[in-house]
Amino acid sequence: VHSGDYLYFKAADGERLRLNSSGITVTGDIANTSGDMVLDVAGALVLDANDSGYVTLKDNGTAFGEFNKATNDFVISSKINDGDIIFKGKDGSSVIEAMRIDMAVGGSVGIGTSTPTTIASDTTIASTDVILNVKAAGDARIVAEGTSGGSLVLVDGNATSNQRVVRLESTGGKLVIQGDNDNAIG
Repeated sequence: VHSGDYLYFKAADGERLRLNSSGITVTGDIANTSGDMVLDVAGALVLDANDSGYVTLKDNGTAFGEFNKATNDFVISSKINDGDIIFKGKDGSSVIEAMRIDMAVGGSVGIGTSTPTTIASDTTIASTDVILNVKAAGDARIVAEGTSGGSLVLVDGNATSNQRVVRLESTGGKLVIQGDNDNAIG
């Protein structure tokens, strides 16, 4: 139906599609029964969900993710029970998992590992200072687990060899403090 400056399509229950000089207005769902649907725009693609602020991602009708605004927070949600949120990228030509938030274990975060309850081997914290601060009552623990009796070793990064070392050996529970001249106490 043509009416003045716009063209519209009407169903028995009301107007469904309107075309005018400012764009297209659709009432209801847009469906593509076969193949892919591509949105290719010259400028920015804007998803505006009015007052609800929810954008839901579905696969064959099942919601698996959601973006929304809660007060002033941007919220990313996994909608599948115990479904993780995974960040991947390319390292050279290999796809790597950069981070995983594991919902099955209360939101534990794994960076550089696909198992957030463990730490990736040789994890380096690139910082001037590393501070372990336990705010609630409790102990700060560093655990060295290994089948061959690993030790907990703290080394001055500027030291060479075994200089300026504090080492707690797992065999016998011996504490060794070693200075610049390779003199050990313990």
